[in-house]
Amino acid sequence: QVMLLGEISSKQAYELSDGRWTSGSENEVPPDGIVTLNFSYDVDVVLLSKSLIMRQTTKNENGKGDEDDDGTHKDITLTVYSCQNAPFTLDDEDETEQSTLLTTLEENEMLTRCVQVYPRERLQINTQYQLILPAGSVYNNVAGSLRSDLMVSVQGLRPFRFNWLSDKYALTNVQYKRWDLALL
Repeated sequence: QVMLLGEISSKQAYELSDGRWTSGSENEVPPDGIVTLNFSYDVDVVLLSKSLIMRQTTKNENGKGDEDDDGTHKDITLTVYSCQNAPFTLDDEDETEQSTLLTTLEENEMLTRCVQVYPRERLQINTQYQLILPAGSVYNNVAGSLRSDLMVSVQGLRPFRFNWLSDKYALTNVQYKRWDLALL
């Protein structure tokens, strides 16, 4: 089994950028971000949702990360839908709908090769995360358990900054400089 990172989408980022926002090569996940995962073989959405975890893997700028106070890793709660049944956003009110959908899926066993993952907590800025399907997980009732972890990396939004304001681009011995800034 292979797990690949697909598209990362965000309704808020889409609307604020007139449809121009992309997560780019950094795999940034906005606060309302939706992560699409693709698999090489069919996965059962219910089994996958019970096994898939998102774990913070680096410390953020505030020094928080990697482990909680008791030494355990901080895992982010996830909601998983098949790509065919996924809503464009996931509001807090949808929690009841999600449990109803999972009950329906358990009765009908939903197999798919594409899922959308909704982090239930806001990802911290400039912090790395891993989506992990751990070794030993059963992703399909007709398949055996995974022999090794499947992982993809994402991160919270990167801080916005103007590079020319850093020391690397500092202007020395300049009495006057005019900057024109155009935001597209």
